[in-house]
Amino acid sequence: MAKISKPKSAPAIDMTPMVDLAFLLVTFFMLSANFRQDEVVVIDIPASISEELMPKDFLQISVSKQGKVFIGFSGNEEVKKGILADLMEKTKIQLTTEQAANFVAATELGSSFRDLPQYLSLTSEQRKQLADSEDMNAIPVDSTRNELKTWVKTVYEHLNNDGKARFEKMVAENPGLDKKQLAQDMKPKFILKADKDAPYHYVQDVVNTFKDLDMDTKFSFITSMEADPRKEK
Repeated sequence: MAKISKPKSAPAIDMTPMVDLAFLLVTFFMLSANFRQDEVVVIDIPASISEELMPKDFLQISVSKQGKVFIGFSGNEEVKKGILADLMEKTKIQLTTEQAANFVAATELGSSFRDLPQYLSLTSEQRKQLADSEDMNAIPVDSTRNELKTWVKTVYEHLNNDGKARFEKMVAENPGLDKKQLAQDMKPKFILKADKDAPYHYVQDVVNTFKDLDMDTKFSFITSMEADPRKEK
């Protein structure tokens, strides 16, 4: 008697768990992402063959093609609040709650201390328009009124203290770490981002500011990446 063969059904894969996992991951990244605001000033940076990456802890000075000076820095919300409190005490400026929140959220700042409250009341688009204007209305760096020194000293002190606290915590949790290298990595780095068309004397004013402060540090210049001709041979 001939056997009756049953038709074989194609194997099926239940995709429900995978779809659920995908939605969970999307939800996680949406809730945990920290969206960065647009930069205030657009800098057309020169090209180089350097492959050094942007440091995690940094204080960045930007010089636009008009010679305007802006400052940006890393740090969590508490660090930035500490910087603001220190600046308010040193310069005697008064900010509203909304202006203080805008300071913490800002990516870059370019204003004198006198005009900072009004500057922080502007929208991101208004700050961009101000940066593109021909008026010299950013951070004063001239010899008679160099406010960049106050910015740099205050920001560096708070970033450095935060780095030391994180260093001590990491060493306590992992005693086998290379302490010398870790301590160096935790120090905030200074970055100069100058437009390729910026007049040289404006950039020189920024460099001279750091010379006057006599800080134990070195600059890294932000450049666009181009191919290394030495590797093409």
